[in-house]
Amino acid sequence: MTVLKNLIENQNEPTYLSGIAEATGLSHSSVSRVIAPLVSSGVVQEKC
Repeated sequence: MTVLKNLIENQNEPTYLSGIAEATGLSHSSVSRVIAPLVSSGVVQEKC
């Protein structure tokens, strides 16, 4: 929920896994595990 809340609060701004990790206090790997299913389901868009 913490990651999703961060994404919603910053939905109009580009963000990075490291920025989400820093803002939420979670590790980079934890954020990555949460983001992966959101990306694969189309809830979150990943830009390269």
